Amino acid sequence: MRVYKCVDENGRVIFSQSPCGAASETIELRELLSPSATPESTQETARQRLDKLMKEQEERRAQRSEEEHRKRAEREARKQEAAARRERCEVARQNLRTLLMQRAVYRFDERGERVYLDDAERSAEIRRTADEIRQFCK
Repeated sequence: MRVYKCVDENGRVIFSQSPCGAASETIELRELLSPSATPESTQETARQRLDKLMKEQEERRAQRSEEEHRKRAEREARKQEAAARRERCEVARQNLRTLLMQRAVYRFDERGERVYLDDAERSAEIRRTADEIRQFCK
């Protein structure tokens, strides 16, 4: 395809399909599509790009879904951990109340028999229970 390049009296460059005068310069334009780039191959390239973009979008969607699932599982684990801490806290408080009463306190040994705590064991158990309360009752 031929295009003509002209310069008008104001110095502006004008392109035209017909000669603009004696000073017009002829320019040969190459085809916009290269010989190998037929409309079908251009359409195929566009389809491939679209497929690639869709695949990338699906991968991002899957990653977001996995991330949401992971966060949901972490929140659930934190909830369960908090519930377990509250339960341990309450048990420790009940045990401490029992230990601080002026009654005999016992535990069961490996044979299932009652073993009463002496004063030293009772004091150690009070300290251990107080530590549990500090640990779990925040």
